[in-house]
Amino acid sequence: GGDAKADPKGVVARMTATPLAFRKADQPLAKGERIYSMGNPHDVAFAVVEGTYNGLVERSFDPLIYYSGSINPGMSGGPVLDEDGEIVGINVSTMIFAQQMSFLVPAQHAAALLARSRDAAPMKGAAWPKLREQLMAYQEELSRNFLAQPWRTLTHPRYRFPIPQEQYMRCWGSGTSADAQGLQMQRTQCRMEHALFISESLQTGYFGVTEEVYDGSKLGAVRFSTIYSASFRNERLGGPDRDRTAPYCREDFVQQKDGPPLRAVACLRAYRKLDGLFDLTVLVTNVDAATEGALGRFDARGVSFANATQLTRHYLQGFAWTR
Repeated sequence: GGDAKADPKGVVARMTATPLAFRKADQPLAKGERIYSMGNPHDVAFAVVEGTYNGLVERSFDPLIYYSGSINPGMSGGPVLDEDGEIVGINVSTMIFAQQMSFLVPAQHAAALLARSRDAAPMKGAAWPKLREQLMAYQEELSRNFLAQPWRTLTHPRYRFPIPQEQYMRCWGSGTSADAQGLQMQRTQCRMEHALFISESLQTGYFGVTEEVYDGSKLGAVRFSTIYSASFRNERLGGPDRDRTAPYCREDFVQQKDGPPLRAVACLRAYRKLDGLFDLTVLVTNVDAATEGALGRFDARGVSFANATQLTRHYLQGFAWTR
């Protein structure tokens, strides 16, 4: 593929002549090869959108194809074909506020789903039990992989703060300038860039970490304590809604063997229609210094109680003294 005489009409003709075939997984495309996304954007008309294949997305827990082309509402679930008329992927999402950054589910997943569905009995009743089963399996694999990864360390003269590996998270930082007056702060944020879409009001299946380090030596202990405490109280945990309950929180002081004394708050929000799944938020501050402090936050969306417990312990163990 990839020659200058690409013919979208020919692709459509091959598509309609015979049942679509899936491109074999052991025959990957090269970056830059032309592929064609199909669907009905905004219910205007059937469209064939030419774009290019750019390999698998880096830092993604789920395999996703990076497609340089436009996918609009109404095209989700539509096939994406190579120049031989074989399916290479399925339209799934696009990057908001970006141009021609779209994502596809690799064809082998659609092929496996089709094979399973041929002899499957039709579902009767609500789909929530089956959805719960799938989400339970997903969070188990995600949690197991995350717990197996050692923390990276945010550099600080006194403390070590847990920063996740960038295997399937993206991290970025910000902060005040070194000569700024008043409170000085450094922030590091990490988050998985893709989530599981359940409904317009609920996305789940992702983790995130935020670490904020404060230096209040220019403020004095009293002013620093006021600002530091307010920052902790201002963290949003969410309230009850149609999908989840209000958060249930437990606060405690934690003294680890090789780390500073911590104030920790762990909160769970239960899913109303997905029994046994929770959103976890863990807030952590150190309580050993008069004009220095750190505020850490770990979020895990859609995990079991057992994994929420293990993830909380794993996160707290990432705080330690600098050696």
